[in-house]
Amino acid sequence: GVVYGVANAMKSAGVKRIVATLWDIPDEASAVAMQSFYQHLNSGNDITRSLWLTRQDMINQGFTNTYYWAAFVNLE
Repeated sequence: GVVYGVANAMKSAGVKRIVATLWDIPDEASAVAMQSFYQHLNSGNDITRSLWLTRQDMINQGFTNTYYWAAFVNLE
């Protein structure tokens, strides 16, 4: 799909890790997710743990439907 095509192009350019979504997420949910993700990442967690904690935060903030948080993936 498009996500993997873009990811492959970025990998070819030397990018080591990519956090992406597999489908479109509403802006509000994306903003909550990215704020949470970078807070966890800046606290010393690795990408995988930060994404897991982000999912938990989103659920706790009312984004309980998997549509809002399951699309975020780490592509290495």
